[in-house]
Amino acid sequence: MNEALWQYLLESGAGLLLLYLFYALVLKRETCFQFNRFYLITALFLSFMVPLSQLPGISLWPPEPVEAEAVFEITEAMVTYEAVAAPVEESFNYWNLLYVAYGMGAVFFAGRFLGQLMQLRRFARQERVSFFLPNRAPVILTNGQFPTFSFWRYVFFDNSQSLTPEETERILQHEQVHIDQRHTLDVLLVSLAGIIFWFNPLLVLYKKALEQTHEFIADAQVAKVSGSNAYSSLLVKQVFKNADFPLGSYFFLHTSLTLTRIKMMKKLHQSPKLSRMLLVVPAWALFLTAVAAMRPVQAPEEKVSDVSTAKPENGPAQFPGGREALNTYVKNNFILPQVAFQKRKNPNDFVSVRANIEVEVQEDGTAVFRRTVDLDVQPNDAAVVTAVTQQFAALVRQMPKWTAAQKDGKAIASKEMISVSSVSGNFLTHNAYLEGRQQKTSVSSEAVAPQSTQTKPAEFPGGSNTMYHFFNSRFVVPQAVFEARGTSDSTIKFLRYIKAELSIATNGSVEQAKVIEIATRPFQTQQVSAAVEKEFLRLVRQMPRWTPAYENGKPVASTEKIVFAAITKIAGKETFEQAKKAQEKRAEVPLTPQKNTTPDGSPVFIAVEQMPEFPGGTAAMMKYLKENTVYPEDAKQAKVAGTMVASFVINSEGKVTDVQVLKKLHPSLDHAFAKSLESMPAWKPGTQNGKAVAVKYTIPYRVVGEAVANGTNEPNHNQEEKIYIAVQEMPVFPGGQAGMLQYLKQAVVYPANAKAAKAEGTATVSFVVNKEGNVTKAELLHGIHPSLDQSLLKAVQNMPTWKPGMQNGKTVRVKYTLPFKFVLPKEAK
Repeated sequence: MNEALWQYLLESGAGLLLLYLFYALVLKRETCFQFNRFYLITALFLSFMVPLSQLPGISLWPPEPVEAEAVFEITEAMVTYEAVAAPVEESFNYWNLLYVAYGMGAVFFAGRFLGQLMQLRRFARQERVSFFLPNRAPVILTNGQFPTFSFWRYVFFDNSQSLTPEETERILQHEQVHIDQRHTLDVLLVSLAGIIFWFNPLLVLYKKALEQTHEFIADAQVAKVSGSNAYSSLLVKQVFKNADFPLGSYFFLHTSLTLTRIKMMKKLHQSPKLSRMLLVVPAWALFLTAVAAMRPVQAPEEKVSDVSTAKPENGPAQFPGGREALNTYVKNNFILPQVAFQKRKNPNDFVSVRANIEVEVQEDGTAVFRRTVDLDVQPNDAAVVTAVTQQFAALVRQMPKWTAAQKDGKAIASKEMISVSSVSGNFLTHNAYLEGRQQKTSVSSEAVAPQSTQTKPAEFPGGSNTMYHFFNSRFVVPQAVFEARGTSDSTIKFLRYIKAELSIATNGSVEQAKVIEIATRPFQTQQVSAAVEKEFLRLVRQMPRWTPAYENGKPVASTEKIVFAAITKIAGKETFEQAKKAQEKRAEVPLTPQKNTTPDGSPVFIAVEQMPEFPGGTAAMMKYLKENTVYPEDAKQAKVAGTMVASFVINSEGKVTDVQVLKKLHPSLDHAFAKSLESMPAWKPGTQNGKAVAVKYTIPYRVVGEAVANGTNEPNHNQEEKIYIAVQEMPVFPGGQAGMLQYLKQAVVYPANAKAAKAEGTATVSFVVNKEGNVTKAELLHGIHPSLDQSLLKAVQNMPTWKPGMQNGKTVRVKYTLPFKFVLPKEAK
């Protein structure tokens, strides 16, 4: 082990040194900043991972000839043994001392790293967010305690500096580049490597090189807008500021780096030399050669063949050309059926198909269509389902012959599962679709393990999501909860959390249920817990049969643990009888033991690197809602007008789940809006760190009263002009975000009665910036204290003229939402 460790440290250290020397001598002075960043990260990765690979050793020089040695055969008669008692000498193990020293160093640097993160977290929680940048990055004011820097998605801005609004805007743009390009990930990577390899000084050089490259990238982006000379003057102005948080990306770090940044800005007009960048390939090849040269050369082993012990190969069925060829075949030959286009309610609707196809490959290689699993079609019509199923059957029937699966040298029948997801292009007729085949189709496939070797746990029909829906849709809040509420008229949110064990028999039936843990809020009495447990056990008895667990291909009895949790809203005057009758329409919020998770335990994100996308974009989504939201007659007669707001979750498969109408207008209209959201076609799911994740999405939808009465949501000529929520160019306050913050600090007054009440917190207002740039329709969304709210509203109403928003080259009215943090003055605390 010790020899292997020394070998690893030698190879990784040589790689770090060799690749850093190449950077310092060849790439450091070039303006290919993004390429340099990629090179440094790749150099770290290769230096640490290549030594762990099975790269064979090589000899750079021919081996010296070795004389043949005489071989003697020793027999028992030639050997005698004499037992001699040798004194035992205890030697000091220096390796243990080295391991202890390494562990102490790693603990020290890890503690320092965590301490720095905790320091920043405490500071951020203490100061809180003051405003947001255009990319939604929160900005926290440091009040001179830290210079300006960014970390993760946050910007820490030193508002104690004497800066003009233009200089403030440039600094915030600089930090915004750091956030958009995720420079914090690079710094964290090299910091974690520095903890593990704290004894290697080369990592300090890599960290310094990465920080320098980050600044060059941000400088180049901002200098394109403001000009190199003006931006250089701003850098010089920051020379006497110090940096105290070593994990952030600072606008100013130290004097020598500032001078280097100014020099590099003067070279921005120069194109990087391609010849120097191409030298990276021989540099990496030299590194691999050096690692191989440091490894011992393996002597070739004599191959011994033993035909008698050879076993025939086993393996799955093979499509001609492999699995990629199979996926390509399905993608190129699957056609959306004509009936799907005919059954659309509106000719502008999308046509989509999602399904898993089960295919049996027989002993002679013939593919046979068996069934479709989890088929989901839009429009959802029986004729469309039949046509799609027939299309899948024809697709399988026309497949070329496979190479059958093998077991013990014999061909056997096997199963394949092919996943297909296809969405038509925007607003196509079937003929136009056939001409251009404008569709987005993704295909994946895998072999299904034969049941004889399959081992898997028991499963509720349809999976865990279906099981949670089963409980949520059937659970009736017990009468004991209403009795515990008493005469209170306030609306309550009743939570129940149940953890249980279910005994699943070999036939899939639930034989026994045992409640392990139960919790209820806000009522925690024994009577309420017993009533909730009784209701839960009632639902367990109504469960359909499960798919039993399998072990070595045979069904076996098993014990499965499940967690059921949900919240039910109970209106103030609602009775038990009313709640029982309305259980199918009651809005429930599914939960798991942790907050913000899907029923299967996966986290639900609010913001991710790549947000979910409706097929065709936002314009197509609004068009879909306009065409698919049906306005009931009672809503038309009531001339309902206003804005509805709904939230829903786009799961990792792109399906819309957990629809909730947050801001309601009319019961029947709210229901129609929710139904149109639930019927949406599959979205492109959001991604975080390259993986599809569940994302919560909030959408406003405006309804105009007179248009509703006419049966359409299109505004007429007498109606007010459209107010946008997001446009191509958002309105801009004079001086930008920094100028607006400075204005509000001066214009918002902290009244004496608010100080006496020690009122503080974040208030939120909305207003409309009209086509002339004037602020209109100021409205308080979230207040803190009456006098503080009025002070903020007055300041907003008296704002100077903005630069209006633009859409398609024209000025338009835009609704703007602004949070403002009130901090109690020190003398009032």
